[in-house]
Amino acid sequence: MNNQRIYLNKERLVALIDAVLAIIMTLLVLNLQKPVQPTLAGFWALRNSYFSYTLSFFWLGILWLSPNQFFAQINVIGSRTVIIGLVMLFVCSLVPYLTMLASDDFHSQLIQTIFGVGTGWSTCCLSPCFILWTNVRMNRPACPSIFMNRPGCCFTVR
Repeated sequence: MNNQRIYLNKERLVALIDAVLAIIMTLLVLNLQKPVQPTLAGFWALRNSYFSYTLSFFWLGILWLSPNQFFAQINVIGSRTVIIGLVMLFVCSLVPYLTMLASDDFHSQLIQTIFGVGTGWSTCCLSPCFILWTNVRMNRPACPSIFMNRPGCCFTVR
């Protein structure tokens, strides 16, 4: 068996993350209900739905922003980082459904727990520390920062 490590261009993963998160954010707004009457009371009756939407939208926005800043410093990534990114996108793809559940039964402890576990897991998967850990720790030994741009190091930095 070949022991060579596979390293990939990070641009493909970044593009996939950008596209999937944009689609997920669009699907969120499609799940918003229309008020029965276009009055302040009608909109107020849907406040839990709007709150769930707002929370999910901004959480996804932060989830998109954080790794983009981190990936800007990296040229190549390991295959395990791609797998972790795909797992994160899978969990994120459930956000519109979980948001709809949270909107419909806002005070359910079970729904809130499921929502929290889903968002927590995908946040951990895409956090810069976890990406660095999968990219460096699992694929190559960690390198001191003074060796970052040298051949044979864990990853290359611009």
